[in-house]
Amino acid sequence: MTGDRREDGCDASFAAEQVLDAATMVSGDPDWVTALLAADAGPATRLVRQVYTRAMHYARHCGIQQRRQVLAVEAARLGASRLALDLGEVALSADPAAWWKVRWVTGVFGDATAGHSASLSALATAALAGRGAVLTAGRDGGVRVWDLATGAPAAPALLGHDGGVNAVATAVTAGRPIAVTGGADATVRRWDLATGTPIGEPLTGHGRQVYAVTTEVVAGRPLAISAGPDASVRVWDLATGELAAAPLRAHSDWVSAMATTVVSGRLVAIVAAGDGTVRVWDLSAGAPIGRPVQVHTAVACTAAAAVVQGRGVAVTGSDDYTAQVWDLSTGAPIGEPLTGHTDLVRAVTLGVVGGRPVAVTGSDDCTVRMWDLGTGEQIGPELLFFAAVEALAMAPGQRLVVGCGRQAVLLTHG
Repeated sequence: MTGDRREDGCDASFAAEQVLDAATMVSGDPDWVTALLAADAGPATRLVRQVYTRAMHYARHCGIQQRRQVLAVEAARLGASRLALDLGEVALSADPAAWWKVRWVTGVFGDATAGHSASLSALATAALAGRGAVLTAGRDGGVRVWDLATGAPAAPALLGHDGGVNAVATAVTAGRPIAVTGGADATVRRWDLATGTPIGEPLTGHGRQVYAVTTEVVAGRPLAISAGPDASVRVWDLATGELAAAPLRAHSDWVSAMATTVVSGRLVAIVAAGDGTVRVWDLSAGAPIGRPVQVHTAVACTAAAAVVQGRGVAVTGSDDYTAQVWDLSTGAPIGEPLTGHTDLVRAVTLGVVGGRPVAVTGSDDCTVRMWDLGTGEQIGPELLFFAAVEALAMAPGQRLVVGCGRQAVLLTHG
């Protein structure tokens, strides 16, 4: 099947059989496929029609690679997992050697027993009982745990914050996988991932919401780092729940985003402020690295940091629709801002895909873009989703988790 428009004399049985083919859905002329689906009222076509109608609502005029991806997302959202996999495997002449393929979506449409009741705000990954897991934090006040391989619920939900959960991270203490969350109730909380029960009392001290939480291990000691609009960064001992250092006033203005990593044994943070500046700190020494820098023309609302191929780097995303890469050894920006998004950049993450270091950004324009950290160039066409993208996470095996609306989507690169 080539996907060309068919003559009006095409018999109904042939049409129904062909339109159920994944390649036809991807490559067929949208007007022809829509008409064909409307003419067939059979039960085998009903689900395909739902998938196609939902996808064409926002992907009708996209490139064919984006159409394939959107169709796979909508199939997964409707619980048609086999169709989603088939759609993702449709090969196109413009394809590179590998591309992003949809594997699952959390909270299948129509299932009120699973998923969030409000939009997602943060994502994290973990190892749980020998399997990978994805954690989704929501503005409904809960964190849910999903199996990385299947997208099925993997552990009890983490419930207890009074208000939305703004941030989530994971760690291992005394051999036990735990989650750390930061909420609108100004608390940091620790959770046993296997049982969903809280560990100890909430960690308090931030005067207002906790916007960011990360975890790191420094000299064998598991730590949690938190930040919020009270302009402070706090480092906590995860084993005891006590402060591991005096609170650091990281900016003269409120802290809008923070990320951390360990570079040559030193705990390093990149901290963005409400005045639009970004600053890098050596948290182990409590000293700044370089001076505050203003590259963004608006607030940077998200950040990620990692050691990529031996180099400490970070990326910030801003309300000015751009992202910026930073050198954590100097506190200076690397290259020009990454441009292409047409709305606020709400989510960023770092990783290695196809053997090269990349930054991945998500935006209120409902797209995800991947960037070559070496050149600053966008890699391939942007991925398109059904809602604003507000959270991203990389998982082992070149897997990307995208948080949009109330759901998380897993894609694999291969």
